[in-house]
Amino acid sequence: MQIMNKIKVGKIINTHGIKGELKISKTGVESFDRDIPYYIGNDNIEYSIEKVRKRKDNVMITLKGFNNINKVLKFKDKDIFINEGDMIGLDDDEYYINELIDMEVYNQDNHKIGVIKDVLKYDVNDIYIVKSKDHEIMIPAVKEFILSVDLDNRKIVVKLIEGM
Repeated sequence: MQIMNKIKVGKIINTHGIKGELKISKTGVESFDRDIPYYIGNDNIEYSIEKVRKRKDNVMITLKGFNNINKVLKFKDKDIFINEGDMIGLDDDEYYINELIDMEVYNQDNHKIGVIKDVLKYDVNDIYIVKSKDHEIMIPAVKEFILSVDLDNRKIVVKLIEGM
């Protein structure tokens, strides 16, 4: 069996009801309605999703064979992953969070600002958390601020405005 890289697609933030439903906070575009293996935490155990529904900003899932809250409590606060090969294709201006983490960030004058340490997900747009030597900068992930993203060279060029 070939070992594949796992990509985080969400976090199980809670259980819901008594029938084993799990509340997922998504970290990307995964819909959780595909017939692919999902992995929870650090275990290499494959899970299948039986039922999925959207609820506010989260996704509610039921795993096949897990129809009782007592069976799913162990999954609370754990990350959920898929195989790298099962990732959904993105548009040219979309990126997976794992691709952006630790990328170097430069301003429009080619001066290094820092590196991306986290991405905050919001309905309107994502926010890149850039760590410099002495502080963090929050940069909205919109075309007005993100001038270019070069995945091959691990470099992002941004336009900063006063106050950033």
